[in-house]
Amino acid sequence: MTSFIGSLLVRLHLRVRPPSAPESALLIPLPEVDGIIGHHRLRHDPSARNGVPAHVTLLYPFVSPAAIDDGVLTKVTDVVRDFRRFDVRFERVGRFGEVVYLAPEPGDPFAEMTAALVRAFPKYPPYRGRFTKVIPHLTVAEHSSPPDLGDALAAELPVAAACREVWLMTEADSGQWSTRERWTLL
Repeated sequence: MTSFIGSLLVRLHLRVRPPSAPESALLIPLPEVDGIIGHHRLRHDPSARNGVPAHVTLLYPFVSPAAIDDGVLTKVTDVVRDFRRFDVRFERVGRFGEVVYLAPEPGDPFAEMTAALVRAFPKYPPYRGRFTKVIPHLTVAEHSSPPDLGDALAAELPVAAACREVWLMTEADSGQWSTRERWTLL
């Protein structure tokens, strides 16, 4: 009887657990890439369906949308103004477990921006600190993806893109994401 009640409580908890709180992210949008591989992202990356463009993440999760104030925005401005625009190419498909991604070349500018943002916002380590090393990447598919997706992507490469802006995107209670702030890389 006790195991039945315990099992029932676990199932009930899983059904009624509250949705996660809205999040935010700092990223570099890459519309040129969306124009070429966006159809794959729409099919295999839930963030694409929720309004997030093709991008390389700089810092996620970031400050809760409700806590973003002028002080946070000023601090991001102070970090971003030290970086210049640059061009990037995607020539290689990679995998992190079930995640299929495109590898940017060069990757160092993304890693340098992430490191500078983490220094400015040490309470927000990339990906909640789950990884000892953050590898810059553009996610195309999460969770399960067709085994031939890597080949399909490779056939559409290389893709060149311009890194011209940093965006602060925030998630609404509905799960949809929107751009809250933009910083131009000079």
